[in-house]
Amino acid sequence: MKAKMRHSVSGNLEKIQLSIVIDPDTKRSGEYYLERLLMYADTVINHWKNNIINLDMCVCGSEFFLLDPTIKLCNLKSLSLQKYKDVNTVTSELVDFGLKSLCSRFIEKHADTLENLKMIDVEVEISKKLYLKTFESYEIDVLSVLRQCSSTLETLIWRTSDKSTETENPEFKNLPLQLIALETNLERNAIHVIKTCKTTLERLKLFYWRSYNLAKEIESVGLKLKQFQANICRSKLIISFLKASNLTIEDLQIYLPLKHSEIQYNRNLVLKRMRKLSITHASEELFNFLIQSAKDTLTELDFGTIEGQGPNIPKLPKLKIFRCISVLSLSVSSLLEANKDSLEELHLVEIIDMENFSLNVSQLFLKKLCVYHNDSTRVASILIDSSASTLKEVELYGINVDEECITSPETKLSLTRLVANRVKPEIVLQMLRSTSITLRDLNIKYIDSLMDEHIPHTDMINLTRLVATEVAGNVVDIILNLQEKPINVVLLRNII
Repeated sequence: MKAKMRHSVSGNLEKIQLSIVIDPDTKRSGEYYLERLLMYADTVINHWKNNIINLDMCVCGSEFFLLDPTIKLCNLKSLSLQKYKDVNTVTSELVDFGLKSLCSRFIEKHADTLENLKMIDVEVEISKKLYLKTFESYEIDVLSVLRQCSSTLETLIWRTSDKSTETENPEFKNLPLQLIALETNLERNAIHVIKTCKTTLERLKLFYWRSYNLAKEIESVGLKLKQFQANICRSKLIISFLKASNLTIEDLQIYLPLKHSEIQYNRNLVLKRMRKLSITHASEELFNFLIQSAKDTLTELDFGTIEGQGPNIPKLPKLKIFRCISVLSLSVSSLLEANKDSLEELHLVEIIDMENFSLNVSQLFLKKLCVYHNDSTRVASILIDSSASTLKEVELYGINVDEECITSPETKLSLTRLVANRVKPEIVLQMLRSTSITLRDLNIKYIDSLMDEHIPHTDMINLTRLVATEVAGNVVDIILNLQEKPINVVLLRNII
């Protein structure tokens, strides 16, 4: 209350916009604690009702102050309601006492300003028109809300933990929705929503779609998806969506696709606009099929844990960014060699049999390199040397093994940014020596102490920004002593 009075006197009260979260402490429970939580919510919402734009709260049905005619959050844009759960008060009269009616009336009271609504395990019955742009629902019947906001809704997130309880409802076929984005793990009714929104839907995110019968139905729908993400869905369904959107799809993300013994890959499928492909825990056949379908347009490739002898990656003329995790070193080498002229950014995480990694080309043209793994000093060294003339950013994570040399003494780099996390201090100083003239941004974390006899000769540096977290004090001292001019930004945390 004092804060409100102070801002009112200063004339700033109307400018304040608040996001309020009223969430019970999981370490506390019981009826007494719930009563205090209700009192706190009542006080905060009453005092700041004109300043609240986002409200996130757990509700039990006893928040009768929300129905007070004088309480209207006139600037409320986003509302999140989650059912209060406490095993110690489940039988109390405070819990679930008119919850459905209370939440419904509170939502309707703010129908004219609400744009985003999130409901978790809270059922409502809405009879007033809403103007929502985003509706996020978990474990509830969405029809009551969708009926009232079909003309304005752009994004629908629709999830349940138990799909077995889903029954098909014909009303979903007739909802005049015009969604741009849909995220769901439901199938029987979601397919009707997808078909209804076929001309407007651009972003689709699916979880656990496994029905064999939907494949042909999907292919017959002319979709215009730009982004498609499938998590633990049948491969046949994934390909059906790609066929339906082959002229528009730009960004494809696939995680753990489920195999289908009867699947036939259409080698004539061409994804004419696909720029990004991310695929993890997939079969070699599916990976190769997708690469061939988008080989002429792909600019960004991210993959990991591909089953089989190793994916067959051809020359991708527009490929600029490559990320991989748990991939055979031969596959990495083949991709780099085939796409050396176009590739600009490389992220490597845990290469399998990295001791066999090698390059049969003398030069790469990388601008950014990120290497993550405890045993990958040699791999990082090869890649840094091969792109020495073009590299601008290097990020090294977990390179903390016995090898102390990551660049040859004669190697000169032109980095502007260096990130080193859990890297041997000798390697950090070697990188500074190699790029002393151009480096401006240095971010180091978890760097051990350096022995005096291991301090290499390094030229003066000209950093404009230094961030050091959990770094040995003598390493920070060395870096600061090498600085030729004052640094604009220095952030030091827990120097040891």
